[in-house]
Amino acid sequence: MPNPTTRSEAISAKCRDCIYDPGAAGTWRQQVAGCESGNCPLFDFRPFPPKRKLTSADLQKLRGGTEGHGGALQAD
Repeated sequence: MPNPTTRSEAISAKCRDCIYDPGAAGTWRQQVAGCESGNCPLFDFRPFPPKRKLTSADLQKLRGGTEGHGGALQAD
């Protein structure tokens, strides 16, 4: 992605840079939607917040059955 020119593009770029793991299951958008780093200052402004609370099964699907994302995806 070229240098962002809007606030929305900048937030999307930062989220993608932070959480996207090309070796993990799911697109970068799915991985951003699954982010649960609530202490991140951009958390409430994520470009693809989930429409519902993710379950452990949802997170397992995003992880592809492996640990990843440095612990960024965590269930309650």
